[in-house]
Amino acid sequence: MSYELREHTADIAVEATGETIDAVFGAVADGLAAAMYDEPPGKGDRFELTRTAESREALLFDYLDELIYRRSRPSASGSYGNRRFP
Repeated sequence: MSYELREHTADIAVEATGETIDAVFGAVADGLAAAMYDEPPGKGDRFELTRTAESREALLFDYLDELIYRRSRPSASGSYGNRRFP
């Protein structure tokens, strides 16, 4: 599982690889965190996410949308952050 950040007309792109779709999605999540922060936050709570979609692309969109949502909402302590994407 690995990712690479690339220049893109929309700002930045994440190119991810992995042996399974789970590994690719994990690499994309790591790339997203790397793109959002100079130093990605440390390990945080893990959570289970179940989604269905019409295609892999739609599934990836929904997955990233959920990660961004969870990252932007305050934690139980009232802070925004210090949660790492799975």
